Amino acid sequence: MILRIEIDLPIEFKREGDTCEKCHKSNTEVGQITYYKDPHDGYKGLLCSECIKKREKSYTEICPKCKRLAYEHGGMSYYGEPPDGKEMCLECIEKKEEKESRKSARRLTIKNFAKDHWKFWITVTLSIVAILVGLKIIVS
Repeated sequence: MILRIEIDLPIEFKREGDTCEKCHKSNTEVGQITYYKDPHDGYKGLLCSECIKKREKSYTEICPKCKRLAYEHGGMSYYGEPPDGKEMCLECIEKKEEKESRKSARRLTIKNFAKDHWKFWITVTLSIVAILVGLKIIVS
């Protein structure tokens, strides 16, 4: 007769190891390996301190424009070309793009006004020239 005893230990004790599950480095290279449970996405595993910082970086970043946590507003992203690009949350980027599109639409309507009413502007210019010529003839 074989007696089998099973003990349900918490997951921290069941998952022992000396390597990080993400970067696969041993504890002698990176330091202490700790059990990590992510409150945001439910990830569970043994991670080194560097990998924990990388995972939590996206949840602790603050948007420099609106001063709010970036992960609540779509995460951080770059706006603009790489050398001049500014890092801000996606909500701020959408607001900025909307504002720029309104500005460009306004500029376009001003340009289109001059192009669409070219007959009017030619008539005004010719009438001013005619008035000046007429005044010059009257004065001389």
